[in-house]
Amino acid sequence: KRYLLILIGTVLFSSGPVSAAQLIADKDNGSKLGINGGEYVNSGITLADAALIASGSGYRIGANGLNIKVSDAMASSILASVYLSQGAGITLSNSVLTNGRVIATGADSTLIFNTVSVMTPDAGNAIAVQNGAEAELNSVTVGGGNYLAVFATNGSNVRINNLNAASGVYFSASAGNIRNSRIETTSAVGVGVVNDQSDLFIEDSDIFGKAAGITVTNHGAVNFSRGTLASDGNALVVNQSGHFIGNNLNIQSGNRAIQALAGGSVTLSGFSQIQGVSGIYAD
Repeated sequence: KRYLLILIGTVLFSSGPVSAAQLIADKDNGSKLGINGGEYVNSGITLADAALIASGSGYRIGANGLNIKVSDAMASSILASVYLSQGAGITLSNSVLTNGRVIATGADSTLIFNTVSVMTPDAGNAIAVQNGAEAELNSVTVGGGNYLAVFATNGSNVRINNLNAASGVYFSASAGNIRNSRIETTSAVGVGVVNDQSDLFIEDSDIFGKAAGITVTNHGAVNFSRGTLASDGNALVVNQSGHFIGNNLNIQSGNRAIQALAGGSVTLSGFSQIQGVSGIYAD
């Protein structure tokens, strides 16, 4: 009987495309694992209308090759096309989100993307990880006019490998790492790190922000090894007791290459190059 209950709680799909408005894993629908192919579409603009929903501790969605869509008419109004909460998990591979937004929220909630493309509408964050959730983003492309490619806040942890993003990444009271990535935004900041609970490690990556490449503030900390940091404005801004450690970096700026204010600290080592109209400014 115990084994029968376990099977009832999990629905397995071995192969074959599926077309449906929503894919839901929760106490009423069980987990949905091994799904291969299919198109899923938001039925409305609220979180309950998201194309993929996982809610509740232990309930999971595992899928490959999905096409997740939001109509152009709803694109600017939706809250999310992929939503997980309350300790649930979603693993999505080789999939495309059109006009999509992703929200992972709550302790023990886990989002894993492997080779996923997210094209977002003109406003809003592409991938939001919040309130203690965790995310692992591998070979993810984020395009469109979204405000931020990745937004981590309130005790969350995000591990990024091979991100190609047309907008910035922001950590607030959260931690994580960025490896082998290219972040190039034509507005605002490439990477922002704030609050004393924020700790970010960056390796082998190129970061460009129109106003600033990286901003570290309010006791946040960044450790960046091997890569390029560039901006039309100030490439690196560290203030309000923020901390930045760099190793083997190429820092390029149309204004100040490095600006450290109000107790901000910057340490560079290895063979780091600095190019900027005003060089280094500290106050």
